[in-house]
Amino acid sequence: MTAAHDTAAPEDEVRAANPPEAASAREVDPLLPRRGRRSVLLTVVVAAVVLGAFVLLLVGAKEPNSRSAVVGKPAPSAELGFDTIRTTDRVRLADFRGRYVVLNFFASWCVPCEREHPELVRFQQKHAALGDATVVQVLYNDKPGPAREFFRKRGEGGWPVLVDDEGQFALDYGVTGPPETFLIDPQGFVLAGVKGAINEARLDDLLARAKAGRP
Repeated sequence: MTAAHDTAAPEDEVRAANPPEAASAREVDPLLPRRGRRSVLLTVVVAAVVLGAFVLLLVGAKEPNSRSAVVGKPAPSAELGFDTIRTTDRVRLADFRGRYVVLNFFASWCVPCEREHPELVRFQQKHAALGDATVVQVLYNDKPGPAREFFRKRGEGGWPVLVDDEGQFALDYGVTGPPETFLIDPQGFVLAGVKGAINEARLDDLLARAKAGRP
C-alpha cells in the first residue's frame, strides 16, 4: 500500500503544478507572437500609406508647373488701379496691353524671391530693349519701405511694383505665398502660372511658346 501511494504522489504533484488552465494557456501562447507580428505589420502598412499620401499632397502643393485656376481666362484685377512702392500714381495691369506681361508676386522677406530677382532683372533688360514684354510685380503681404530697401540692396528692376494693401490682387489670382509668376498675353489673357522661383530661361521659354501659339 505504501509503495502504491508513493508511486501515485508524483502524478498528483505534476497535475498540481500544471493545472488544466496553465496547459490551455501554453496551447494558446504560440498564437500570440503571430498576432503580434500581424498587428505590427498592419501598423507599418497604415503608417506607410499615410506618409505616402502626405508626401504626394506636399509635392502637389509645391509643384512649380501646377495649373492655376486663372490660366486661360482674362487677367483678374486688370482694370484696378494700384499705388506703387515709389509713387501714388495709380497703375493698372491694363496699361500694359499690347505687350506680354510677367506678373510676379514677391515680398522683401521671401528668400526664393532674392534668388529670383537677378533672373527677372536680366529678362527685363533684354525684353525692355525689344519692347515685347515687361515685368510687373505685386507686393505680397509686405510694405513699401522694406520693398524699397530690397531693391536698393539688390538692384533696381526698372518695372512697377504694385502695392496690394488689401490682398485683393493676390486673392483674385489664388496666390497663397510668394514667389508666384503669371504670363499674360498682349490681349490680357493669362497664359501660364508658375509657383516658386522662376529663372530667365524658363521665362524665355514660356514667352517663345506663347509667341508660337504653343501651350
